[in-house]
Amino acid sequence: MRKLIILENDILYVEINPILGGSINNFFIKNKNLKIPVFRKTSNKIIKKNDILLNSFFSLIPFSGRISNALLKFKRKTYNLKKNFKGESSALHGDGWQNSWVVKNLEKNFVIMKLIVKNKNWPFKYSGYQIIKINNNELKISLEIKNLDTESMPCGLGFHPWFDMTPNTSLQMNAKKFWIVGKDNLFKKISNLSKNIDFSRGKKLINTNLANGFSEWNGFAKIVWPEKKLSLNIESSKNLKHLIIYTPNKGNFFCIEPVSHSVDAFNLYAEGVKGTGTKILQPNKTFKVVTYFKPKITH
Repeated sequence: MRKLIILENDILYVEINPILGGSINNFFIKNKNLKIPVFRKTSNKIIKKNDILLNSFFSLIPFSGRISNALLKFKRKTYNLKKNFKGESSALHGDGWQNSWVVKNLEKNFVIMKLIVKNKNWPFKYSGYQIIKINNNELKISLEIKNLDTESMPCGLGFHPWFDMTPNTSLQMNAKKFWIVGKDNLFKKISNLSKNIDFSRGKKLINTNLANGFSEWNGFAKIVWPEKKLSLNIESSKNLKHLIIYTPNKGNFFCIEPVSHSVDAFNLYAEGVKGTGTKILQPNKTFKVVTYFKPKITH
């Protein structure tokens, strides 16, 4: 098992694995002598497998989700990307999760990491930084990208945590649009919210079987686990207006992903689709996003 970075205070405990995609192995809140998992728990046995998809969190850079057929269309050019995950015909989740991050600064309550892109799947030059910080009951994760190229580029950022699914887990969040996808998890059309996918008043997640994006999200979500006597507030910066919800029926987990853009956003943008969240970053400019995860023990 590779060396982990531990951030800990009287309330929180966070294990970070810079080598494995700058990921988080475990995020706990303390309750007396117990540590309650906020993100899904990653055991030492799983950690030894060195599989980031068995971890509990990683950041998304320079894009999130899928780019269809691993072909990026931008400024009337088409760029060939790698199909970087077995069984996928699309490029998936960018570079950050498949490369190491190097620690640039480590203090008691925060770590700053820089992305080292050896396995690159992006046609433009860029740098990436991630800051993970704890303060009282708050885990703050910041992510930024800087365009080091001589021309503008499309980009996007986001966060990919996993959570435990329980029979009574509920989600409350407000968004205005629902992005319908096909069996390939790629965009088909934008829809208004129907009753069965409206989480504005809180709704159980079990058996919802979603793999969809919601847009015009207000940046706040609340998850409640009555069985664990735990709740979590998720608060994101205003430039994270899309929320991906993944709740597979066969899984004992779910994902709530604050992201800056829709699935296949850049190609949809090239086709003139509105509301994709595509960010066009000029040379030497920086794009930064932040999300706070604030757990609380309930009684």
